[in-house]
Amino acid sequence: MDTAGRYRRLVEGLYGLRRFGVRLGLDNIRELCAGLGQPQRAFRSVHIAGTNGKGSVAAMVEAMLRGAGLRVGLFTSPHLVSFTERIQVDRVPVGETEVLELYDSMRPRIEAMAAAGPGGQVTFFEVATALALLAFQRAGVDWAVIETGMGGRLDATNMLEPDMCLITSIDLDHMEYLGETLGAIAAEKAGILKPGVPAIALRQAPEVMRVLEAVAAEKGAPLTFADPGDIVPISSGLAGQTFRRGGREWGVRLLGEHQLANAVLALAAGEALAGLGAPIDAAGLGRALATVDWAGRFQVMATGRPGVVGGAHNPA
Repeated sequence: MDTAGRYRRLVEGLYGLRRFGVRLGLDNIRELCAGLGQPQRAFRSVHIAGTNGKGSVAAMVEAMLRGAGLRVGLFTSPHLVSFTERIQVDRVPVGETEVLELYDSMRPRIEAMAAAGPGGQVTFFEVATALALLAFQRAGVDWAVIETGMGGRLDATNMLEPDMCLITSIDLDHMEYLGETLGAIAAEKAGILKPGVPAIALRQAPEVMRVLEAVAAEKGAPLTFADPGDIVPISSGLAGQTFRRGGREWGVRLLGEHQLANAVLALAAGEALAGLGAPIDAAGLGRALATVDWAGRFQVMATGRPGVVGGAHNPA
């Protein structure tokens, strides 16, 4: 079978893992990564949780790190067209051949875990997460920007040992798994916070803020907030929007008021990353922010009489 055929067969098999459903917990991903040599320890990382805006913030932060001359991995979900979109290095999706090679290197471990009993069968998202970590290790990335899947506390990505955690807007979604109130969902998302690891969250509903502050205090995670109220909108059009923050003007191509809130969180992250040794300055932050594209988020598909597509999946 040729490479394209093998790749299609592999992806079909990965999708088939969804029959095992959503399995929240870290035991399997930790065992899988231990068997693969702990690839997550080969680079520094930013871990992002939240209900809405994770992908957009991840794209912005990735651009800031890459704009500083660093090699950067990006792991997001879901994809729009191809599975390879989930795993990118310097904003280039991994190739199909590489996905095959990486999975082949994982296969013995995956099969051994499944043979140990039903509880050892890895899920689709666990395999995708491990593939991303191996791809970033192989590529020699300096930093990786990694978005959680559905939750936070028990999400497969939470086996990371990140250098920074970010929490975006939190609202009601996946309530059958994460809880039926904003506070319950916030507690799950805040599960990515780690002792001593700096964290930045978007300032939002008081119910959410109280939970984030309580979890951060319990874990000893230094938590600060990025305030959308610090932004003064200047202009907005189909080509993008501009705003004032911190005494200077910024521009972003992504559309919608919510993207201004995402931008203020990403800018706070970029400034904090400079304090962690990333060679980022204010000029670089501005250049990076102005170039970010993120498909499927209020994306204008035509001009003159525009059509818009978006992947919004909850009322917020």
